[in-house]
Amino acid sequence: MSNAAEKIQFVPRGNLKRTLAYRPMLNRWSYFQMGYGGFLFLLGIGAIIHNATCDCSAQARISLGNSTALFLGLSAVLFWAARKTRELSKTLVHVTPEDITLDKPNKTIEIAYKDISSVKLAFVPRLGGWIEIHLKDKSMHKFPVGLERSEYILESIANYNPQLVSMEQIEQYRRTSIVGDHIGARIEEVLRNWRSMLARYVGLPLMTVLIATGIRYLRGKPMNNGDDLMIVTMVFGMISMVIGANLYWLTENRISTNIRKRLINDPNNAARDLAYESKVIKLAQKAHVVLFFCAVAALFIWIKK
Repeated sequence: MSNAAEKIQFVPRGNLKRTLAYRPMLNRWSYFQMGYGGFLFLLGIGAIIHNATCDCSAQARISLGNSTALFLGLSAVLFWAARKTRELSKTLVHVTPEDITLDKPNKTIEIAYKDISSVKLAFVPRLGGWIEIHLKDKSMHKFPVGLERSEYILESIANYNPQLVSMEQIEQYRRTSIVGDHIGARIEEVLRNWRSMLARYVGLPLMTVLIATGIRYLRGKPMNNGDDLMIVTMVFGMISMVIGANLYWLTENRISTNIRKRLINDPNNAARDLAYESKVIKLAQKAHVVLFFCAVAALFIWIKK
């Protein structure tokens, strides 16, 4: 049997009526932007106060002034971005067989399919992509993969006018969108399971520091310097972070590659393979612990030389 015969054809859903929302983590991202913006704002205010009260040289005052402008400028950008992100997170997109309605916090926009002049798709490898809908009045609306099940928009448009978007384009974008949806769902699960993250990124380094401190104490060489203890803890924490970041990338790459292959063979099956995901994630968590202790052991051996 040939590959063409084995491959299941994608069947777009007709008469779609769906309400789409942006992923919950988008709202969390807005809080991060606001928090970091507030931190930079306080640094800027602190720099202003320091500049006004310190007995500094002219060159030092110029440097402080530049730092103040940078901190306050970045904080303003982050506050603006947080407002836009929060607005986007509260936007609903209603898809019907005839049009799309954007229900924003402060206004409603209706996009009738008969007014669409073209549809363009953009892809960013391993990161995502977006849909660009260009209207006959020269206006344009963009829908990123951060919008859950954004491929419904393409399917509905294709059912209305197949010439606006090809089935091949829909399948390609749909794979990107579904993989993005799955990644978003896993991130939400990780955030809900914060105790596991705390154990690996905080508990593991602290436990190692306590063990090392105990061994030194038993040998009659206690670590009396608090600064040294803090530096060692930070180093172990950084080791755990680097290992975790690399394992996360490898895990997501493996899981995403698996779902992409499955969607190529059966584009109608968008469900997550929870058993496979659990197997890969648990393996990565065990590898994290093993690699962390190997890295710490290698560090001690290198210091002893």
